[in-house]
This record gives sequence, structure tokens and C-alpha cells, in this order.
Amino acid sequence: MKHWRLIKRYNEQIKALEELKIHILANVSHELRTPITVARGAIELAECEEDPAERAEYLNMALDALSRLGRIVDDMIGASRLMKGEIKPRFGMVNMVELINRICHDFASELKRSGITLHLRCDDTLPPVRGDRNLLMHALRNLMSNAIKFNREGGRITIQTEKGRGCVKICIADTGIGIPGDKIHRVFDVLYQIDSSPTRRYGGTGLGLAIVREIVEAHGGRVGVDSRIGRGSTFCVTLPTANDAEKS
Repeated sequence: MKHWRLIKRYNEQIKALEELKIHILANVSHELRTPITVARGAIELAECEEDPAERAEYLNMALDALSRLGRIVDDMIGASRLMKGEIKPRFGMVNMVELINRICHDFASELKRSGITLHLRCDDTLPPVRGDRNLLMHALRNLMSNAIKFNREGGRITIQTEKGRGCVKICIADTGIGIPGDKIHRVFDVLYQIDSSPTRRYGGTGLGLAIVREIVEAHGGRVGVDSRIGRGSTFCVTLPTANDAEKS
């Protein structure tokens, strides 16, 4: 009888894994298809548009969609390589203020199209972090992308930095939908989505925040979130400064 219970449990686990695999494939397919469709449509409109300003707007729309596609693919590849331990940070001195300014520049057109205002409160005297510039860029891009996606029309994003004892803190706050209190502890889990239904309003592969956590922890840092439904979310990344990281 005991063996039959074990077999039943294993069969249930296999079934759950199969359902998860189908769910992941469906979500990823949807996420890839959406920016491709937007980019194709924008390019087709640009080809027929005689007004140079309108044509440029359509082309910018296509570029934004392709950038989003690139981020999705990067997340999928990055998550796989991080979890296999194939990516090792290449440490160097990283100016976080310069990194934040670069990210703000890259998202400028997306912010404008979404009607979201950006407020920067960065301390120019912020000490450098010993880290991998590309990985840290990837982590902050994911947080910025979420702040836009889950924000409200005409909303606001605030990026603020703080100096601590042997660390720097970067917080990205939005005025979006917020996260339910009973689900906030799971947002950094791999493949977790607050709304995983096929009709969900917000897309995503469920990998972005898991990658953020992997990258931050690989740098000896930590990431956390404070959120309230209808009042937005604030994600904060704390990283050791270069001198402090070298001592440890």
C-alpha cells in the first residue's frame, strides 16, 4: 500500500511538472510574439508614411519593441546560465551614478510614450561599487522595466541613491498597481507571476526579478521590496562599496 502511495505521489509530481512546462512555453511564446508583432506593424506603417516625423515615431516604436524582445531573450539566456553557474562576475570599479544615467537615457522614449515622469535623486559623490558592470546594468534594467510596465498612465518613477556604512543603496520606486501583501515574499522566485492566468493584463516570463536577486547576491548585496496595493512598489538594491568588498 505504501508503494502505491509513493507511485501516486510521483505521478502527481510528474503531471505538475508537465503542466508547468506547458504553462512556461505558452507564456514565453506569448511574450516573444507581442514585441515581434508590434515591431512588424510599426515598420510596415513607417514604410507607407510620407511625413518624416511620423515615420521616425513608427521606427522608434519598432526599436522599442525590438529592445523589449532583446531583454526577454537576455532574461531567458541569463537565467539559464546563472542557475547553471556558468556566469561569473568580472569585477571592476563601477560608477553607479553613471550606470543609472545610462539606463535613464536608454528608457527615455519608452517613458515618454507611457506618459511617465522620471525623478532622479542621485548623489554624485556615491562611492564606486566593485562589480560586473554588465550584470549590474542588467539587474537595474529589469527593475526599471518593471517600474514602467506596472505603473499607471501618467505615473511617476523615482530613482534614489544613498550612502551607507560600506555600502550604497539604489531604490527604484513607482506609482503603479502594487503587490498583494500575501504574495510579496514570492516575487523573487523563479517563474513566479502574481497573475499567471492566460488573460492576465501584464506580461512577463517570471524571470526578471529572480535574475535581479541572483546578480545582486553574486555581488555580496541584497535586494528587497516594499509595496502597497494601488500605491506602488519600491525595489531597493544594496551593494558593498569597492573598498568594503575588497576587505571581505
